[in-house]
Amino acid sequence: MWILVLTLCFGDSTAAFRVPVARAESLQVSVSGEGRPVVLIPGLFGSRFGFRNVVPRLTEAGYRVIVIEPLGIGSSARPEDSDYSLTAQADRIAAVLDTLGVRGAVVVGHALGASMTYRLAYRRPDLVGGIVSLEG
Repeated sequence: MWILVLTLCFGDSTAAFRVPVARAESLQVSVSGEGRPVVLIPGLFGSRFGFRNVVPRLTEAGYRVIVIEPLGIGSSARPEDSDYSLTAQADRIAAVLDTLGVRGAVVVGHALGASMTYRLAYRRPDLVGGIVSLEG
């Protein structure tokens, strides 16, 4: 929780942390900048690293950039007995956005992350203000 406080106080720095979403399940999240939220969701073989050139440009343009690595992707947890369906992944992303207090975000999903983004928008339209699908 203290990382979230530091991010709010010093918005220009990037904070990377894990958000627990269920027993034995946590998602790796990074937050940079201030302003309207833009959420980046990598695909199956992606990670936060794939957005390394995009994040600084978005923060410089005045956005709060949140990268969420879904369960089993990037540095997020990989529990054996979890539900890895796209709907379960969308629900986990929603839990992270709820934890961060994000509403009406532009959500950018890459490849399989785009499928999660569509499910997120369908199930929780309050969280999504727009979708950008990259190879989705």
